[in-house]
Amino acid sequence: FQSFVGLAIIAAALLALRDVRSWQLATVPLVWIAANAFEWRAHRYILHRRTRFLEVLYDRHTPQHHRIFLTDDMAMRSTREFRLVLIPAYGIIGIALLDAPVVAALFALGPRNVAARFVATSIGYVLSYEWLHLSYHLPSDSRIGRLGIIRRLRRHHAIHHAPERMQLWNFNVTVPLWDWVRGTIYRDREGGAEDR
Repeated sequence: FQSFVGLAIIAAALLALRDVRSWQLATVPLVWIAANAFEWRAHRYILHRRTRFLEVLYDRHTPQHHRIFLTDDMAMRSTREFRLVLIPAYGIIGIALLDAPVVAALFALGPRNVAARFVATSIGYVLSYEWLHLSYHLPSDSRIGRLGIIRRLRRHHAIHHAPERMQLWNFNVTVPLWDWVRGTIYRDREGGAEDR
């Protein structure tokens, strides 16, 4: 459902593009970087801290997701565990609604192409989050799990799943850009690379 709705929103946004100017392409990396920062903040401050109005997100993530999937046991055992890995079905619609004020302002103040690219990039980022997160929780010997980039990103995410590290390290699920910016990539005791 999330993929279908997300791809439909992206397709509609891209179909709205008209007379694209080269400077409007800057929307894509700017929105992607902002989305990466938002992902980091939401993971650290919403999914790992119980707050009054967002406790349902915390409860689904920290006590459930982190109790089932540990650093050395990340693979789902059945499709029933999709609910512990994927954003709830209403989540993609909620994110689109959160984007709506920004899109409306961009639409009113500037070229419509910037608003359309904002939507396409933002929702594309959410889908990349979903697909990457799902790939980290597939068996490591699956066709997707054996891909080099997935193995490396899964390891980054798996380090976050150690109970003693989950509150402090490796909050980016997609690409650890904001973990790098904020200094929250876990390093071993000698200060070297991530655990292998």
